[in-house]
Amino acid sequence: MVDFSYELRDLGEHGIELVLIGYMDEQTVLPDVSRFQNCKRLIINFGRVNAILSMGIKEWVTFSDRLEQFPHLNIEFKNCSKQIIDQINLVEGFLPNNGTVSTLFVPIYCGKCNRTFKVLRKTDSIQTEIHNVIPSMEVNDCAEFPGCKEEFELDCNPDFYLKFLS
Repeated sequence: MVDFSYELRDLGEHGIELVLIGYMDEQTVLPDVSRFQNCKRLIINFGRVNAILSMGIKEWVTFSDRLEQFPHLNIEFKNCSKQIIDQINLVEGFLPNNGTVSTLFVPIYCGKCNRTFKVLRKTDSIQTEIHNVIPSMEVNDCAEFPGCKEEFELDCNPDFYLKFLS
């Protein structure tokens, strides 16, 4: 399996950003949560996670559980892929009680050219705007676009995908 790593970025008064990188599996080693005990805000960036396997989920839930010992800590998940959102919806404790999701990727599928796209959106308005994601898309890397746009569809069930918001 490909290695897993992380970066910690000090954002000054805005907190700390934890950037997760690679494949999360049984080899995953996450930072000691005591690093965050005096922090008010922890941003966890999932944008560079390639995949999370079952043992990686177990390691993550243990880490998440430990973060809950700091109730003053505001935890923000950002750049969440469909796989991460699915885990939030399915696995109790994946998102800590003191955590929220600020941004997620909405998966889009093109039936014409058989390609998938990820569209980054803020979660604060996604429940009312999920059906407007496709009309508002700008796709620069598709040779067929905008001819394909009529064939685009959400590659998720919006009710299940956004279940974590309710």
